[in-house]
Amino acid sequence: WFANLRDANLSGANLSGASLIFASLSGADLSGADLRDANLRDTKLSFANLNGADLSRADMSFANSIDANLRGANLISADLSRADMKNADIRGAKLRGITANNLINCPRFLAVGWICENNSLIKP
Repeated sequence: WFANLRDANLSGANLSGASLIFASLSGADLSGADLRDANLRDTKLSFANLNGADLSRADMSFANSIDANLRGANLISADLSRADMKNADIRGAKLRGITANNLINCPRFLAVGWICENNSLIKP
């Protein structure tokens, strides 16, 4: 069984290192949450609020991040490979060292200086 945390208020929660594989966090408020080193592989994050969350070194590969708010999030060294970022907002996010290849869809709003080309986030 997988965690159903749909629409949960986890604002500011310490979830560092948590294993949330296949969890449903759709619509959840994770603003300012500590998700460093978390395993969010195949997690449903659609419509989630991750504004200002620390997702450094998190595995978000294959995650459904449609319409997710990742503004100002720390995504340093995170893995977003094959994630669906359709309509996601990553303005102001820290993206150094990010792996974001073969995205299903590109984010709608990008951090300054970044582009989504061939479904991969790159800093030219």
